[in-house]
Amino acid sequence: MKTIKKSLFSVPVKFEKDFDTGIISDELRNIFKINNISKNASIYKYSIGWELIDKGKDYFIKRENGKLNIYKGLSTKGSTKTVRFLILCSYLIVPVVMVYLGKVLFGLPGILFGAFVAIIITGLLTKYFI
Repeated sequence: MKTIKKSLFSVPVKFEKDFDTGIISDELRNIFKINNISKNASIYKYSIGWELIDKGKDYFIKRENGKLNIYKGLSTKGSTKTVRFLILCSYLIVPVVMVYLGKVLFGLPGILFGAFVAIIITGLLTKYFI
């Protein structure tokens, strides 16, 4: 049975631009302050929502039903640490490994093949996990 977590609080969608740009308006800062989130929180944008990190605590922000819901330590496709790990893998490790394997298996033309496969894998990881 799947457990559905309840959001900590919600904010109107008018604040979506704040999350997109990372520039938090005074009005949103006041809402954060009421909910014990400091003005120094960092915001990261992903295709599935936003991550907010404040004093070592992770929050996930997702647009749902005409509002922006804030969840504690929740991501719809894995923890935020997992997302960061996938980003690291997809942008650093996968291309190096694929180019190397392409060269070993196919010689010089294999480098292009490896780079092409790396682009596909990176795109798939980005689409489905970030």
